[in-house]
Amino acid sequence: MSLTSETDERATQADDVKLRLENLDKHFAVNQGILSRILRGESSQYVHAVDDVSVEIADGEAFGLAGESGCGKTTLGKTAIKLTEPTNGRIIFDGEDVTDLSGGDLKAFRREAQVIHQNPYDSINPRFTVYEWVEEPLIVHDIGTPEEREARVLETLEMAGLEPPEAYAHEYPTELSGGERQRVGIARALVLEPSFLLADEPASMLDVSIRASILEVFERLQDELGLTALYISHDLSLLKHICDRIGIMYLGELVEVGPADEIIDNPQHPYTQALVSSVPRVDPDVDRERIELVGEVPDAVDVPSGCRFHPRCPKLIPPEDVDLEQDVWRAVANLRRDLLEDDLALADDETPTPAAIRAEYGVPDELSDSHVDEVLSAALETYTQSDEATLDRLREALESPCERGSIPTYQATGVQRSQCLLHDPDGPYQVE
Repeated sequence: MSLTSETDERATQADDVKLRLENLDKHFAVNQGILSRILRGESSQYVHAVDDVSVEIADGEAFGLAGESGCGKTTLGKTAIKLTEPTNGRIIFDGEDVTDLSGGDLKAFRREAQVIHQNPYDSINPRFTVYEWVEEPLIVHDIGTPEEREARVLETLEMAGLEPPEAYAHEYPTELSGGERQRVGIARALVLEPSFLLADEPASMLDVSIRASILEVFERLQDELGLTALYISHDLSLLKHICDRIGIMYLGELVEVGPADEIIDNPQHPYTQALVSSVPRVDPDVDRERIELVGEVPDAVDVPSGCRFHPRCPKLIPPEDVDLEQDVWRAVANLRRDLLEDDLALADDETPTPAAIRAEYGVPDELSDSHVDEVLSAALETYTQSDEATLDRLREALESPCERGSIPTYQATGVQRSQCLLHDPDGPYQVE
């Protein structure tokens, strides 16, 4: 499913597309280790780390990926530059299909796409000096004479902000601060003169006082070198500062894409709205509603049907014949879900009476919609009897449109695409 807006399509037609991902999947078998396979056998279950992601990144663009931990953003970034192999889909880089590259062709691609890792304390070999660590890619790719490599290493160290470079060249990582180590990582990524840079949480392991200077390095280098960059971060404020566009990921899917300012100031997808509402504001006088999400992120092995966000969504769409306030409908939906999964959230000493269950979930004793109240009451009355017919009725009668099939993506605004039925121009749903 593509999340490239009409505006973005016009832009990428006018400018070269550096990276295009087409229906990209990355799934991991649950039993991957040898011991696990011996003890448990081959598994037919898979972690859906990345599912059906399509997006374009223009030449020279800074594109950000955001989302909760475990949403798949790092896996998407690594798969996009073939640090991990995709399960399905295509990777187009500079107009060429690089999905199945191997051997010498893959090695040549490595020169063009480099990565800066999250942890500068783990990503540098402590046995190498700074000079040896930055020079190594040049040796691996058989680039230049020793003199030419020395000049290139010193030049790159200076570009990364390690000045004078000669003073750092023969230091070991243990002699450097976290910020200096990250600059070494930047220098190593730049020494091959790549055209594409993947920066995975490049400032998250650094002190707040150092982050700003590292971000300034990225901005300067991107302007000076014309780099295309993919920044991965859970920090929306950081991405707004350094990115042209932002993509929001949830449970392996890309649910919204748009210009950085619009994503932060005018989020369209309910999940994006919840993320933005949690970003701290400097001005304490700014009045902003905090959106509290219910439950936990679902299992990436057994992903929900329909919209993957629907078990937690504060704007869950009710069936057409249901007439309830949104907060009441969300409470009913939570109770319905746990009834169907036989996983009621009750205290151990709680007597599971219908009234006690309703109170625990915040569902009124009597609902204003008599049809919903009758279906729910019947399911609660027969809860301990495991009456399948009643549960089937509960499942079918109160099924949200968000639970059905595959959710398309829609043009939410002139510059934003959203994977949400609320933005279906031909649908009966209203965006609140």
